[in-house]
Amino acid sequence: MWLSDTAWDEIQSNVPIVCVDVFPVQISVSGAVSAVGLIRRVMPGSDDLVWCPIGGRINHGETLRAGVLRHLGSTLTGADFDVPADPQPAYVFQWFPAARDDDGLANGVDPRRHSVGLCFVVAVDGEPVVAETGEALEFCWFDLAEIDAVADQVWPGTIQAVRRTLPVSN
Repeated sequence: MWLSDTAWDEIQSNVPIVCVDVFPVQISVSGAVSAVGLIRRVMPGSDDLVWCPIGGRINHGETLRAGVLRHLGSTLTGADFDVPADPQPAYVFQWFPAARDDDGLANGVDPRRHSVGLCFVVAVDGEPVVAETGEALEFCWFDLAEIDAVADQVWPGTIQAVRRTLPVSN
């Protein structure tokens, strides 16, 4: 059963929404994460194009695995995604309607809602391409050591989510 737009707006303005933030990754020969994949899309409420994780809300009755696979499948094609039967988030990231810095820890910004993003790292086999029916306009791999170079082109909070979910090893 789908909610009316009015009911959904009311819920989003009063209750945090549980979402998945999916970080496709390339794994190097040594077994380390070498790059993270982000999509480019229009930022809701503006005409700005931004890079961001794949993801969105979990549907009522949907398992985390099904939610991760649904968001990946509606966004990318042409690759295989390694999602275990019972995936567990690598990090839990918070998104708020306005910029916040709580106790020195910056959070993400989503002008539509307060959401709790369960961050999943998903190894990719193949070269994904953008699905024609999804919100993504582009897909690109970003080297973890150099991702800060695009900080002015990402959805607010994306760099923090990437850094906390996929810390660069020294």
